[in-house]
Amino acid sequence: RWDTMGKFLDRAGGERKTEFIEVLRTTASDSTSSCERWLVSDPSGDARAAWVTRLQGATLRVPFLRVLPDELGPTIARLLSFHLRQIAVESCCTSVEFVDPHASRAWLAELESDGYTQTGSGWVAQVTQAIGPWDQFEATAGVQPGVMPPTDEVAEIERVRWPVRLLGAGIPNYLVPIRGTRSADLLGYPVTLDSRPDFLGLSREHVYYKAAGGVRLRAPGRILWFASFDPQEVVGCSRLIETITGAPNNLHRRFSKYGVYSAADVRGAASQQSGLVEVLRFADTEIFRTPVTLDRVNRLVASHSKSPNLVLRSASAIDDELFEMIYRE
Repeated sequence: RWDTMGKFLDRAGGERKTEFIEVLRTTASDSTSSCERWLVSDPSGDARAAWVTRLQGATLRVPFLRVLPDELGPTIARLLSFHLRQIAVESCCTSVEFVDPHASRAWLAELESDGYTQTGSGWVAQVTQAIGPWDQFEATAGVQPGVMPPTDEVAEIERVRWPVRLLGAGIPNYLVPIRGTRSADLLGYPVTLDSRPDFLGLSREHVYYKAAGGVRLRAPGRILWFASFDPQEVVGCSRLIETITGAPNNLHRRFSKYGVYSAADVRGAASQQSGLVEVLRFADTEIFRTPVTLDRVNRLVASHSKSPNLVLRSASAIDDELFEMIYRE
């Protein structure tokens, strides 16, 4: 309908109405199973973004994508960039190719910051679904062979080639327990009747508050989330961006924009000994299609002589070998 889609016409970029309508007709008439059409609306029913994806071999092709050029545009663009990578992973693709010549500036800016590279026909992002030693990937990472980059640079490669996991580069790994209500709020797992929408409801970034003390997490790092409720299992993996320890009220004010925790929630998470909390700011969570059960985790830990006393009641540091064992499950 024109009253829904007409607002995405790129008048400022010189797009003609007849050209735009033809694009819509072409995408609407594509009945193949490899083509999907998406429309995101706000609570009032107004369309905010629309896009089309097509599977072409190992590439997720995006011939049409529009985001309204308003104050929400950059936020939606950032969510969309990661959303396309998720679709690519689910479809076993190795790249995302964007070819709409009339996309908004907010969208193009997000592509560039999110690791897409400009080509003759559009923008392309590599999606690497693999885990292993750094030297297996250095040939495709655009770095000097045989030279290990600093940890921060390897973490950046993991970000722009998500969900690749590059081992042996000094990125720390952690197993972090999370309760049911927080798991649903922050990870979207488990799915509940009042779960937020997969796309706009789940931001790329979140914060998790835990009692200060015990293992001090450091960023950049990786978090394996252990759902400490029945069924107890490792359900996903996130990039750890930042950790800060401080007074509950101060940290709540600083991170209140993430909007999941109340001030009372943060105070309730504080250490009984010190009264302090530790904030974990994390992003780009990968929810596992096959969660790893507690029984299986215990068996892996028992077979891994370096971690015989792993305690899952609090955050634990694990080495690359155990991280890979759990992740591959």
